[in-house]
Amino acid sequence: MILKAIRTNCHTGKETDVFVVLEKWFYKKYKEWWWKVVEGGVTGWESIMVNKVTGKDWHACTGTKGRWDTLYIPAEEMMKLKGDDLC
Repeated sequence: MILKAIRTNCHTGKETDVFVVLEKWFYKKYKEWWWKVVEGGVTGWESIMVNKVTGKDWHACTGTKGRWDTLYIPAEEMMKLKGDDLC
């Protein structure tokens, strides 16, 4: 699933529209389905449990000033995940 996201540069504060690719995967440890950002993420660890997807913005990476950019996916994009019935 490809979604539009907003990435904020940790040094300049400039926001840029980007696209991220999410895949659904089963996390055996928690016995839950998750959405994981597999392309376009900041750290490579951005993920959210499928049942936690709501109609709100998802702050996939809250960032660290001078070190990690922030990345969030707007609510209208997150709603596209709710209609997926792969699991």
